[in-house]
Amino acid sequence: MSAFDLTDRESRVLCAVVRHYVANGLPVGSHTVVEHDGLDLSAATVRNVMGALEERGYITHPHTSAGRIPTDAGYRYYVDHLMRPLDLSGSERQRIDSGIRERDPADMRRLLQAVARALSKITGQAGVVLAPNLHSGLFRDVHVCQVGERRYVLHLALDGGIARSAIVHTDFDVSADVLARVCEVLNRRLRGEPLSELDSALEHPATPDGEYALFLGAIGRMIAEGDDDQVFVDGIAVLLRQPEFDTDDRAGAIAAILDDCAALRSVLRLHAPAAGEVRVTIGVEHTQPRLQQVSVARARYRVAGLDGVLGVLGSTRMPYDLVTAAVTHAAGTLDIMQW
Repeated sequence: MSAFDLTDRESRVLCAVVRHYVANGLPVGSHTVVEHDGLDLSAATVRNVMGALEERGYITHPHTSAGRIPTDAGYRYYVDHLMRPLDLSGSERQRIDSGIRERDPADMRRLLQAVARALSKITGQAGVVLAPNLHSGLFRDVHVCQVGERRYVLHLALDGGIARSAIVHTDFDVSADVLARVCEVLNRRLRGEPLSELDSALEHPATPDGEYALFLGAIGRMIAEGDDDQVFVDGIAVLLRQPEFDTDDRAGAIAAILDDCAALRSVLRLHAPAAGEVRVTIGVEHTQPRLQQVSVARARYRVAGLDGVLGVLGSTRMPYDLVTAAVTHAAGTLDIMQW
């Protein structure tokens, strides 16, 4: 047995401590474990096992309480070795599925906000969704039409159905024939190309006038100023009602984290999960000190050929089995949708 392995008895007691503490937020005593977990152990034996777990850093005493609570190391061992897969209930699956399938896929903002809301409602934590990186999207086609004097609407569509529109102002008139020619050239040259290649396309204008570069530049600005890397959050109020955040300082720290898009992007990308995997980081595993009071479970999702990350941010006392099941289902539902 390595220094990090637990005996069967230690594993069962640690699992019981985690389950009880996650359920009610109160320190767990030996009598609670004996009475509710069917371990066929005496209270004295459970106390001895708890003492061994405490010496190894998996549980601790809060203040002078006789009960124990898990440490970050205890949660980590539980998630990696003891946690059993959980099946969501039918109503929980339906909440996620309806939130996704009732939204227009082209309206990415409303879709991803609905996913964040569903994750929060199911887990009692904060749902967080990082929008896909549009630069990895593939160009499908562009259409331009005049809507006023030297004012034009540019409509860009990506493979998979995601679309963006923008108003373009010019210093000169552009005829309908030229607009048609510009769209024909852009569509012929760029169809199927990643948006990240727009800069190289600009270096090779294909029309004698400046219209090609003008509208191609407008596409580049539209992507740069769009929803790329936007973070959608839901459930802040629910999270702040948890006892771990019952002081102004703690509540203020969590609210600041959830309001800091750069911090959320960083933590969602931390140890980026592989496709089909849920990655959990717990407390002190976060490099940012202010994140060391929370846990984050995240998974990669794919919509319309674009990759993003969704997850749940909450107390280290979060129900990890429920959270990982919800995150897995949300990512999988997005993956299999027809876009």
